[in-house]
Amino acid sequence: MRKRLKGRIHYSPGLGYGVLLSGVSSAISVGFFFKLELWNLPTVLVVVIIVILCVAYAVCFVLGKDIFDFTKKKYLRRYKDDKTAQHYAEITEAVIILMIGLLGAIVPAINEARNDSKDNSSSISESIDGCD
Repeated sequence: MRKRLKGRIHYSPGLGYGVLLSGVSSAISVGFFFKLELWNLPTVLVVVIIVILCVAYAVCFVLGKDIFDFTKKKYLRRYKDDKTAQHYAEITEAVIILMIGLLGAIVPAINEARNDSKDNSSSISESIDGCD
């Protein structure tokens, strides 16, 4: 079984960029579908919209590959070795994905902490005013 799977699973360069771009596309589409429910559109139009969104996802993955190729070309100018440029482009892609993932995790936590501190400060000032 191991020999059959050996070499079958490969990393596709630019896949991370494509996933990030499709995440943006899916966020837009989720917001669009909430509005779509209110419009009571015919089923054929909904199917057409879904096909358009699938094409948008495919375009995002192609753009991800293009971004990776651009990064690799920039490293190829500097290092003059295809293998080294490929390696550094993969590292750059991984770092960008990790940073965006960390930002996606940290920013909502910071916003919630900021909102909690605003709520606590207003309740404290209200309680101080009530004591006078």
